[in-house]
Amino acid sequence: MQNGLNIVFDEKDFSISSEADTISGTSKLRYNALYKVYETKKDFYIFVTPVVAFLVSKMDFLSGAPGELRSLLQLKIGERIVICK
Repeated sequence: MQNGLNIVFDEKDFSISSEADTISGTSKLRYNALYKVYETKKDFYIFVTPVVAFLVSKMDFLSGAPGELRSLLQLKIGERIVICK
């Protein structure tokens, strides 16, 4: 089995699924639970606490586009998304 992480964003919440040889599971989170999000030229860093984050590479999108995710996050978390130049 191949290891992997899948994150699905929708209007209400987002889910994070992991699949590995020894462990697997899915968690659903509401946007108001996010601590902060940083967007760089290549990635989104989605912090659920000040020290725990998920890295979402813009190159790994299977559907949608980075601009759509940015717009959704701006709508849902406002100033807690930081766009880095």
